[in-house]
Amino acid sequence: MTTEEAFRWIEQVEAQVFHNEEETPENKWVAVVRAPGSTPDPGDHVILVFGETFIEVTRAAEAQWQNHWSTLSRWH
Repeated sequence: MTTEEAFRWIEQVEAQVFHNEEETPENKWVAVVRAPGSTPDPGDHVILVFGETFIEVTRAAEAQWQNHWSTLSRWH
């Protein structure tokens, strides 16, 4: 995944990615994204990923998002 692809995916799924220099290296970046099929409701499934780099957390969040989507697809 390139940086451009990561930004495109984040925009597409309306994810949020945060950077905090104060954190330990493995927690400097955080990706937060609503899982596919979720509706705005307190019981939503949220994907939360911590990592060392922007690409790392975006790639991991996308993998979890795709995994959740494939689970939903099997049930529908």
